[in-house]
Amino acid sequence: MSMMAMADGGDLTPSFRNFAPTPPMGWNSWDCYYCSVKEKNVVANAEYMRDNLLKYGWEYVVVDIRWYTDDTGSAYSSNNYTMDKYGRYMPNVGRFPSAADGNGFKALADSIHNMGLKFGIHIMRGVPKKAVSNKCPIYGSNYKCNQIYKTDSLCTWLGDNYSIDCTKPGAQDYYNSIINMYAEWGVDFIKVDDLSRPYHDGEIWLIRNAIDQCGRDIVFSMSPGATPLGKYESCQNNANMWRMMDDFWDNWSDLLVEFTLCSNWNQYRRPGNYPDCDMLPLGQICITGSPRWTRFTENEQQTMMSLWSIFKSPLMFGGDLTYNDDWTLNLITNEDAININQNSENNRELQNDGTTVVWAADEPESDVKYAALFNLGNSSNWIRSNEALYSTETISLLSTGYSADVEVDIPQGSKVLALVVDDAGDGYSYDHGDWVNPTVVLADGSEVLLTKSDVISQNTSGSYYKYVNFNKNITSTGKMKINGVAYDNGFSAHANAMVLFALPENAVKFKGKCGIDDTGRTQSGSTSTIKFMVFNTDPTTRTVCNPAHAVANSQLVSRTFQSEGVWLEADITGAKKLYLVVTNAGDNFNYDHADWINPTLIDAEGNETKLTSIAYTSSVTDWYNISNYGKNVDGGTLNVNGTEYEDGIGTNSNSVIEYDLPGEYVTFRTFCGYDYAMKNAANGVTMEFLVYTVDPATSDSAVVALDLTQLGYDSLMECEVYDIWEKQTVGRFVGNGYQPSIVSHGCKLLKVTPIGIVDGIDAVNIEGKDDIISNSSEYSSKLPNAIYNINGQRVSDEEYKAGHDGVFIINENGKSKKVIRK
Repeated sequence: MSMMAMADGGDLTPSFRNFAPTPPMGWNSWDCYYCSVKEKNVVANAEYMRDNLLKYGWEYVVVDIRWYTDDTGSAYSSNNYTMDKYGRYMPNVGRFPSAADGNGFKALADSIHNMGLKFGIHIMRGVPKKAVSNKCPIYGSNYKCNQIYKTDSLCTWLGDNYSIDCTKPGAQDYYNSIINMYAEWGVDFIKVDDLSRPYHDGEIWLIRNAIDQCGRDIVFSMSPGATPLGKYESCQNNANMWRMMDDFWDNWSDLLVEFTLCSNWNQYRRPGNYPDCDMLPLGQICITGSPRWTRFTENEQQTMMSLWSIFKSPLMFGGDLTYNDDWTLNLITNEDAININQNSENNRELQNDGTTVVWAADEPESDVKYAALFNLGNSSNWIRSNEALYSTETISLLSTGYSADVEVDIPQGSKVLALVVDDAGDGYSYDHGDWVNPTVVLADGSEVLLTKSDVISQNTSGSYYKYVNFNKNITSTGKMKINGVAYDNGFSAHANAMVLFALPENAVKFKGKCGIDDTGRTQSGSTSTIKFMVFNTDPTTRTVCNPAHAVANSQLVSRTFQSEGVWLEADITGAKKLYLVVTNAGDNFNYDHADWINPTLIDAEGNETKLTSIAYTSSVTDWYNISNYGKNVDGGTLNVNGTEYEDGIGTNSNSVIEYDLPGEYVTFRTFCGYDYAMKNAANGVTMEFLVYTVDPATSDSAVVALDLTQLGYDSLMECEVYDIWEKQTVGRFVGNGYQPSIVSHGCKLLKVTPIGIVDGIDAVNIEGKDDIISNSSEYSSKLPNAIYNINGQRVSDEEYKAGHDGVFIINENGKSKKVIRK
């Protein structure tokens, strides 16, 4: 079989890309059975796929790791390897009875093929250590296994194999021998592990050559992630799919990381080459271990499926299919979502501000477009992980070096830096985390080591150990130590923990090292899994609001940080409501006496109105339940940092003061700080000041506008929008008239069909119903119906009356302009 074929335009392209012209779809045994899946489990899932999923495109049935041992649990516990005389692993007959008498997987593969499905297996990179020690001959060659191995670059998390030295005679012969055997069995898919992190160019090349010569179309999947982005050309030239991250599990922080990875890798996908988001941990998982249903909520499951679909990731179901409920079956058989995954093109990210994300794709040879709208706001955990400047993938006992090197830019104007040790969503057992040599780089290139003296706050309420140790491990038994290397500088903490540092002026970059301390990793039964994150805000959640949605945020105010007070200025253009919020900064409301000083509303002409001239609509606090005008919460004089003020509001955290604004204002400005009467309080005096224009209790929902012009439509093209998950049409819209409110962690997956350029329609309301007006003389007869322009904004009487037959006014981005009706 030739590796190269002529592509369109005469370019040479690897023919293996034709093995997977669309992203592979199937089932993999890992998420439910780990290393101990049995033949009966594989057959049961294959039969379910045949009966329920095959007609939708699901076809691969993949047996994951260590099918050659008699493992019975979730750990790699057995050294009882099944191997032929040529040093090639064979299926364990106790788990796979049809493999008896040296038949390998042929009978199982034949059975699966007879169902109309395809069969796949997992293998580890390298040659079995047992084959080396036994000096097994390499099938089809004059060489032996002990002549091709090397002991460097060994897998750090599984000790079955040695590396193969690709420069040694016989190296290619060994890979040829195993791939040829798999081809004889009828294998259609091979997932090769410990191959792409770190990236093993030599063995990848050997495997590619072996598949090309075997005479069978075998899809090649590289694992695990994170595959280095700089290796994209090698990935495209050798593999059909490659992992972007380490094992993906059912926690929100993992799903957040996928959005960044999809954005980074999107440009390198092509037919036959797919960056891989990893398996879908849906339905019943962890059956061998602690059986459970997926932790993802229904909203999060739809978010995951929408991203995987519009990014065109391979779809590999991780749960045991036979347990599926109707919800799960409907989710994975949605024909529109599958069509996007399999057939769409020009897939692209249009918007990502860290909270709202928009992706788009095109239907080939059609004017139909697709869009996915996401709200990543808030967190199901103890922190708002979507706001992280940087997050590791889950670092576990399977991770190389049990650590990561971190380097991240710090946004201009940042006041604080938070370093987090998070349990990765699976509980904090043995999660001893170290931040080593945490260093801030200044604009002039100088470096500042962050130390205990820079700490302004810390949160260890969710930790097993309720403290942080500086310059020693969390058990206080010695230095911090990661993978046997000791470190003098930094801090240790047990998940979940956050340390907040004051940043020096002109900080531009943070760098350091993070990892699992040996005190946790080496304990008997350790299951350490940690995510390390960096923020330029305090990311811990608040009971009264989500700070991410505030239009102004003071950050921490305390007796040791920003004690002089903080000026806040917020854009409140178009706001009908104003909310002044004081939080307890994550601890409690003890002595959190807060003052809003000279709070002022400013209109478009610069006219100022004292907020205290307006009665508040409501005021709720955790102490006294009242907010005072012109006085502190105790009834005394307003005083911030020793300066007394007459105009202002005294309150106490947690506090929410609500206003109905009586006019049109564009700016809110205020000074704020803790009341100076608390300068010698026994404890507490920690707070944050935040400003909202929507109810802070409901601010986690976000409006995510679908701008049809970004999809490629004319600004006057009317389009029908169909909700793929709800399976219903939501209306017809023009421009960015469709602006759904999406719950936190939720999404909309949409099919957009153009109807035509508006003619005789000079207003489309936000419900998507046409308001037909053929000329301005019909204006009066149409009232009081709501009239909206193509941006979904209400058209004023004056603006409408300015139009006449054949010409109407559209307010685009706040500017009126005449548009000739087409």
